[in-house]
Amino acid sequence: GDLDKALKSVKRCITLNPAASKAHVLKGRILLEKSDLEGALASLQQAEAQSPTNVDAQYYMGIVYERFSQPENATAKYQKAAELEPSNPQYAVATAETMIDMGKVDEAAAFLNTRTAAFEHNAGVRQTLGHIEMLKGDTKKAVAYFNEARLLAPEDNGVLEDLIRAQIAVGQFSEAQFNIEYILKQDENKDRRDLKQLQARCLMNLDRPVEAREILV
Repeated sequence: GDLDKALKSVKRCITLNPAASKAHVLKGRILLEKSDLEGALASLQQAEAQSPTNVDAQYYMGIVYERFSQPENATAKYQKAAELEPSNPQYAVATAETMIDMGKVDEAAAFLNTRTAAFEHNAGVRQTLGHIEMLKGDTKKAVAYFNEARLLAPEDNGVLEDLIRAQIAVGQFSEAQFNIEYILKQDENKDRRDLKQLQARCLMNLDRPVEAREILV
């Protein structure tokens, strides 16, 4: 957590070996953590110039461009990272998410669907495909994708919350109520009002208005 000391150390490394692209990437990551976006981008571009196939340089430039609100540039860098390391689902998901942010939902779906065989057992890819189906209005498909993601990442509450909202959208109130109860039993979630409102909505649709009223009160 000592970013200043880390920055001094990596600068020393670069002084000793200016051509070490990994050191420039590390410097860029440290500057990114320090919210020095211009400095981070300059370091990452230096790393790219020295090693165009450095996947970390491409990925972290994508993050910087996202922070700069330049989704087109971010997408291009994430996509380059995905091409350089096609076995890493993180880069494919990042590419799809920036496409979604630009409103290119069909393009994001096509991009991920060409890679589903390689990432058959990755929860993040299934979750992103679920988000795409929600945006397209196909809630049944979204439920199916979120269920698959849930099976692959049973401890990920983010996936479970996506599943709950999709279940409510498709009218699976009993299943959603069961999942909400599970999350609310966890100490960090027991006082979350958004989940309690969803629970009350489920109970109303399950003809349990008294319990719903108690929660809302």
